[in-house]
Amino acid sequence: MKTIQLEDDVFAALEGKVRGFNDSPNGVIKRLLEESGESNNSVPKKPSPTITPSGASQKVSAIVQLVQSPKYLMGDAKDRYFAVLEFFYRHHRGEFSLLENYRRGKRINFARSAKTIEESGSSTFPEQIPNTPYYVLTNLSNPRKRQILEGILKMFKYTNSEIVIVLNSIPDSGISRPKRENIFAGFTM
Repeated sequence: MKTIQLEDDVFAALEGKVRGFNDSPNGVIKRLLEESGESNNSVPKKPSPTITPSGASQKVSAIVQLVQSPKYLMGDAKDRYFAVLEFFYRHHRGEFSLLENYRRGKRINFARSAKTIEESGSSTFPEQIPNTPYYVLTNLSNPRKRQILEGILKMFKYTNSEIVIVLNSIPDSGISRPKRENIFAGFTM
C-alpha cells in the first residue's frame, strides 16, 4: 500500500462520491477508474450488492431502491425518516390518511396541522413531510422512528425482508455518516 496526499478540493470531490457507510476512498477511486475505462487488470471489478427480496413486487423494489440510493444514504436519520414517509405518501396516498392522529404513546405523530401535534404534548417540534399535506412529530429517538416505521410497513403490507431492509437503514445514533476528517482517515494506496 502507498500513502498519497490530496489537495482539499480533490478531497472534497472524492468525499462527494462516497456511497453509503462502508465506502472507502480506495473504493471511490476504483469505481471512478472503472467508470472511465482506465482501470487496468490489477483493479478487480466487484459487482454492486443489491438487496431485493425474492418474489418482490413493484412496491418492494421501489422501497428497497429508495433506501439503497446514494442520496438516501448520505442523509442523516431524520432525512431518511422523512424520505420514507414521503415515499409512503406517494405510493399509498389513499391509505396514508389512516396515519392521521397516529399515536405511539401520548403524543400524536402524524396530523394535517402542526398545531394538532403541538397540542398533544411537549417538545414535539412538528415539521411538514415534504410534498405532502401532513406534519410529523420530529423529536423522536432513532429507535422510536424505527418502531413507527415498522408499524407503518406492516400496516401497508410490506414483507418481513423489506421491513428489515428499511429499519436497518435508520442508524442507532444521530450520527449516520462519518465526519469529513474520518472518511479518508488512514487513506493509503
